[in-house]
Amino acid sequence: MEGPLRKTDIDRLVLEYLRKRNFKEAEKVLELEMKESIPAGELLVQSWLGWGGEGVEERLLFATAGEGDPAELVQAFDRLAAWVDNSLDIYNPELSRVLFPAFAHTYLNLINIGAMPEAQQLMGAHRQRFLDAAVGGSNLRMQELQDLASISSAEAAAASRTASALRSRRLSIRLCRASYDLLTQFLQGPKQLVMLGIVNEHIKFEARMLAGEPAAAGSTLAAFPRLLLLLVVEGRPATLADLAGVEEDLTAGAMQADVVATNQFPLQLRLLQARACLFRAAAASAGMGLQQGRQAEEEADAASSPAIWGSVEDKWAQQQAEKAEDEAQKQAEAEALTKKKRIALQRAAAEARSKRENIGLDRVAPKFPLPPISDEQEGMLMQELQLRQQVSADSLPSCCFFTFFNTHQSLNCVAFSSDAAAVAGGFADSSVRLYDLQARASGAAAGAAPADWVTYFAGHSGPVFGLDFSPDNQLLFSASGDGSVRLWSMEVRANLAVYKGHQLPVWDVATCPYFSPFYFASCGADRTARLWSTDRVQPLRLFVGHTSDVDVVRWHPNCHYIATGSADRTVRLWDVRTGQCCRLLVGHKDKISALAFSPDGTTLATADASGTLIVWDLATAKRLTTAHEHRGPVWSLAYSQGEGALLASGGADNTVRLWNAKPAAATVGAAAAGRPAAGAARGAAAAAAAAGGGTAEQQGAAAGSQQEGGGGGSEPYAPVVTWRTKLTPVYGLRFTTRNLLLGSGALTIPSRK
Repeated sequence: MEGPLRKTDIDRLVLEYLRKRNFKEAEKVLELEMKESIPAGELLVQSWLGWGGEGVEERLLFATAGEGDPAELVQAFDRLAAWVDNSLDIYNPELSRVLFPAFAHTYLNLINIGAMPEAQQLMGAHRQRFLDAAVGGSNLRMQELQDLASISSAEAAAASRTASALRSRRLSIRLCRASYDLLTQFLQGPKQLVMLGIVNEHIKFEARMLAGEPAAAGSTLAAFPRLLLLLVVEGRPATLADLAGVEEDLTAGAMQADVVATNQFPLQLRLLQARACLFRAAAASAGMGLQQGRQAEEEADAASSPAIWGSVEDKWAQQQAEKAEDEAQKQAEAEALTKKKRIALQRAAAEARSKRENIGLDRVAPKFPLPPISDEQEGMLMQELQLRQQVSADSLPSCCFFTFFNTHQSLNCVAFSSDAAAVAGGFADSSVRLYDLQARASGAAAGAAPADWVTYFAGHSGPVFGLDFSPDNQLLFSASGDGSVRLWSMEVRANLAVYKGHQLPVWDVATCPYFSPFYFASCGADRTARLWSTDRVQPLRLFVGHTSDVDVVRWHPNCHYIATGSADRTVRLWDVRTGQCCRLLVGHKDKISALAFSPDGTTLATADASGTLIVWDLATAKRLTTAHEHRGPVWSLAYSQGEGALLASGGADNTVRLWNAKPAAATVGAAAAGRPAAGAARGAAAAAAAAGGGTAEQQGAAAGSQQEGGGGGSEPYAPVVTWRTKLTPVYGLRFTTRNLLLGSGALTIPSRK
């Protein structure tokens, strides 16, 4: 014999009667009263059936839950995990997707009630489970686990972007009807009510059933309460193959507001302005003639005010245009010419004059102090520019690849001087090793020992993770796991300064592209990037905003911005004058591993540990292209010098790939230059000769021996060519000033099983 009806049972019967009689207003009032009558701390489940259309059921679960016992929270999740592990193989792949969001919210609940020991117990017991289940070995789950493990209090949870993202949205999980029935039956057990409340509050299920088929009266689907909107349609359980590549990003979409607000800031992406450009602009506005304008330029160049780095390349470009103008004018003045030929030459001279006069006008003046460039530095750079080769998809550069042997997997990073005269390596034994290729080439015939051309720099107390030469190749910066950056002199082969400020390992360092080295930037595991000047041991700026390790840092060509790439899968652009983040680029699915600015400063290429390459338009913060050709992490990116017609990428898949960054402009530029890549080939041969032949640790080789592809498409960033090394991952790439492509890595022989 059944006992008396409870008040909740009576209310449910009345509610069903009101629904059948279509008394909607009374139904809403009774529903509200039922919700308000539930005592605080009591978990109560009530259910009803409502139709949202043909074949679709809308179900709402109404539940309230108290904080509960911390030990019971841990035990409830342990029971859920054990139940999923023991479920039938046909349902296990789908049901396993519920575990991580349930785990994350259980962990945060424990943190919020101050149960830190229980939270650590939960993390320790299940962390490896989720790492092993990561789709395709992705670092996404690892990063989310690291972010959760770093939360130690309710205040830290409130400040954590990962925790805020988890709490601000319900994760949508698609289940078949059978999987959904099994899950709801388990969660309605007497010991799983606390887990039922967590699942109902933070997870949205989408399940399928046959269109037009109502749920059976006695089935779990009809009896289970509806907290969320559920789309239920019949379908077979998803298999592991169906779920391959599917990994829920629990923080996806949470940064949208920050992205929109940050990317509204205006940017000054133009290159640095030359002194002479200022005089020409003033001459044009005053109506001065060409001769007066040239006189003003000469007076500007003769003035004692310091030169600007950007003006050196502009000055070289002006000289080239002036030569073309004079040559065309002389040919046009020749007597033995037809009228048609003379007109064509005069038109060519006019075009060269217009090009010369417009060079450097779209430049920006420096907004912060920059040291002067000496006449010696300017002359050296002009000589390098005279030997620069124009490269494109139709005129490929030569590539010189340096392989490190016998490193025993201790090589962490490499860097090249801009003149290909030196290669530096950073090692796990805390040493920095400098390989002087010119000294080796000159001493090879005399049988010089490696000690004559290899310099060991000792000073760090931790592994060296980042290296960078100054633009004038006189200084070398190194970043280490000991939390410091050291400055080394190439002239005296000694340490000049130590910069300490990071609290954790420093992952990367980058010097300002301005020719006279003065500023540099660093980034590290303390989730910050820092701006330094060589004359101070304290940082000038601190860039804070990333939620995980900052792994890569690069300078914009106009020196006004730096870009940082982080393990939080975002790229940020910072204003070095104000320290403000002015671009937030979101789209990668793994930690950022490489960055490169185009020479004109308008685009930024980014790559991650999954092998994805994305090119962004900085002005609009929109992606221009996405490529997935690499089969492993991409560790280095480099644009060709000058027009930036080619982008080179290299990584763990033992390949160097070239991309056609500017198809039309690159082809026109190569044709206008009228010079083949033979000069670059000669440079490659010289560099290879300097590095090759029976060394103990390093040998140069041409990377083009195994080549795939060619030509490149008409679309921007179409793949042009792939060069494969034999067994050497590509650690670093760089185009020299002459557009010779340099690459390097450590020989890695696969272990035998």
